[in-house]
Amino acid sequence: MQNVVYNGSVVQSNYIMPYAASRAVDGSISPLRRWLARVPAAMIIDLYQTYWVDRWVCYHMSEAGWSIPDYSNQAYKLYGSLNGATWFQMDAVTGNTASRTDRTFEACECRYVKLQVNVGLVCNPQLAGVMEFVLFEAEVSSSKLQNLTVSDGLLTPIFNTNTLVYTVSVEENIQFFTVTPTSIDGGTIKVNGTAVASGEESQAIPLNIGVNEIVVEVTSSIGGVVTNYAVIVNRVLDLNLSSLGLLYSGRGFSETHTVSMTSSVLNYTDSVGSKAANVKITPQAANASNSISVNGQMILSGQESDPIALQTGENQISIVVSRTGFAETKTYELKITKAV
Repeated sequence: MQNVVYNGSVVQSNYIMPYAASRAVDGSISPLRRWLARVPAAMIIDLYQTYWVDRWVCYHMSEAGWSIPDYSNQAYKLYGSLNGATWFQMDAVTGNTASRTDRTFEACECRYVKLQVNVGLVCNPQLAGVMEFVLFEAEVSSSKLQNLTVSDGLLTPIFNTNTLVYTVSVEENIQFFTVTPTSIDGGTIKVNGTAVASGEESQAIPLNIGVNEIVVEVTSSIGGVVTNYAVIVNRVLDLNLSSLGLLYSGRGFSETHTVSMTSSVLNYTDSVGSKAANVKITPQAANASNSISVNGQMILSGQESDPIALQTGENQISIVVSRTGFAETKTYELKITKAV
């Protein structure tokens, strides 16, 4: 990753001419390219934008040929700031005798960086000598999900980290819905704007009949990158019929049949003898709120229709189920074959 302080704009607490602090961020390790200052000494670098950082290297004068450990700084700290006024410590070194320290720390975000030397060279603690200061940008962590499960129905397509949009169909009796997202690198997660811990079930989300969009927002723990996953939940209006009661009648003839129905089948058949002159149909709806039309006649669930005359051969009867306030309808076709 890049060195974010390279040739940066430097403000220093003091320096001994001509060894200004800018010489310690120019990428050169040579005797004349160093910062020399009286302790306590600090230099502040404006990065001009916010970076996530997690590693720093401090090269001491002993790195360029002076004796070790005499020309190594003993104690120094690294600070960060987002506004140049409020500072937080990112790392600290004490008791150093090495010619170079290369350290990592917990990734954090900053725009301003401060290197502060509190105890200078081993041979002269009142004098700070920094040959080169390097600060590396952190590698951005993943803002993707490792897994995503739902409380009802099946995700379509099957979950894949790189697939961002899914659909789910649930029955009308499912009034609330939850998702359980798991992030890859410990990033923060929000479901419809509410924080959810990785691997934990979200809040119960109320579903309207029809299409409902649930947004799972994942923010990387390093870098602040955001990825949004969408789960489109279709709460399907229940326009199903569970059965049809058929009452056939004619002169001196009466017979009852029952047609059992399933939600995935729309076409049904029945047959009756030649004595049947008409049929009365009693539909049973899965949801009592549904309205039912039998060949244009509106009836309620469990209510018997008016007689429908039967001719010899095939008789086609349409049964339409609807719900007040919704445009959606479901049409069943019943074909009754009357014998000759």
